[in-house]
Amino acid sequence: MPLKLKILKIDSTMLSQLSPSERLLLFQLGRLANDLNSLSKFFIFVQPSGPSSPEQRAAGFQRLMLTRLTAAKLWEGWMMLQANFFAAKLSRGLELRMVEEASSALSDLKKYFGQPDNLLKRIRDKFEFHYDSETLKALLEEHENYPEFYMYLATSSGNALYAFSDELAVLGLVDGVDAEAINALYAEIFMNLTPKFVLVSEHLMIGLVGQWWGDLLNRRDPEDLELTVPSVNDVRVPFFIERGDTERV
Repeated sequence: MPLKLKILKIDSTMLSQLSPSERLLLFQLGRLANDLNSLSKFFIFVQPSGPSSPEQRAAGFQRLMLTRLTAAKLWEGWMMLQANFFAAKLSRGLELRMVEEASSALSDLKKYFGQPDNLLKRIRDKFEFHYDSETLKALLEEHENYPEFYMYLATSSGNALYAFSDELAVLGLVDGVDAEAINALYAEIFMNLTPKFVLVSEHLMIGLVGQWWGDLLNRRDPEDLELTVPSVNDVRVPFFIERGDTERV
């Protein structure tokens, strides 16, 4: 089934009707939604499958990398909302325009980020945007007798996998490297928090600019597009690939 796209143009006259703080929030929300939608797709495209193997291990670490990055984006997104939505006093009017589902999602996010010990902040500070030496030292000491780590060297550029490094990071994120703990982390970030963030972002943007279009979303427009796109089940992003470049030791 073709994907239908509706093109909605925002010109300078429209933007001039927004206050500086509203314009800033609009562009920040759009960027956040784009980032989260893209990261969520990449997470789906990386699918560990089959018995334990280098391919499965590589896919697992790709997913963990995307999980760390998304967690950090979610934390930064909440900090952005704190500054550009709540502190800017735009929440008073915009929250009243949100549909119940989006309003409920925002309430859930407020409760989650109101917790004193926030996992997203820990991931952001210790494992993603910073290479925290003290945290790594502590993990190395704590797991000095860990049974075994792996690395995979390749003869073509970009295909080496230093699994030992990410496996140690996993030990710092969850209580042990087991499927149940890791799947719980995936579910929290990609099935709970990310959809709520995207929903809130989209409805806040609608609250800011929806006045210009009225029922346009429900009307057929000459500039509407239909794209032929692949099924989500047909797209995969493997770690190991044939590059066609010169082999190396």
